[in-house]
Amino acid sequence: MGTDANRNEAPSMGSAPVDVSAVYTRLLDLCPPFALPPSWAFLTPDSDCRQTPASGPKVLAALEREFGPELLRQAGVTVELPSGAAVLSPMLAAAGRGLLALRDREHSPFGIVTPDGSLSRQVPLFAFCKDRRTRQAARRFEQRIFAVPALADVVLFRSLGLAAAPMTALDRLRLDALRFLKILTG
Repeated sequence: MGTDANRNEAPSMGSAPVDVSAVYTRLLDLCPPFALPPSWAFLTPDSDCRQTPASGPKVLAALEREFGPELLRQAGVTVELPSGAAVLSPMLAAAGRGLLALRDREHSPFGIVTPDGSLSRQVPLFAFCKDRRTRQAARRFEQRIFAVPALADVVLFRSLGLAAAPMTALDRLRLDALRFLKILTG
């Protein structure tokens, strides 16, 4: 997934990349704020921390009214069944699961991360390294980003002002990505 200063792009099927920021922005509008466990209720997660809504079919219908099927598929919001029908991604289908928007310098969402991974199919740890809020927090603490086991932990760390990213999908890294991770971690 490439990004530039003016556009957030998903992989393209052909010549021009597809802008997915509008899809992710609308998806976030349809999702309720993330609720931390009662023992941490004194903290307020930032507005990029959301939960999947109770009615996945209503969310899908709302998104389909605004965006074409190809854009929703390329954004990772829908998946195609063998029958050819498009359904909400399993990452978004279960109610009450966490999701987190990743934003660029212009505050446009370039990715959505769930407990199962990234809708853009990037390794979440690498995607978080490009997130504006994560980078700002890392600068305050000697460029450190905590790799944590769950997305809920990321929300908690963010609420405390710390940079964190989920370890989701690290077990699927190829050798070149592992070498890149070694460079990132020194």
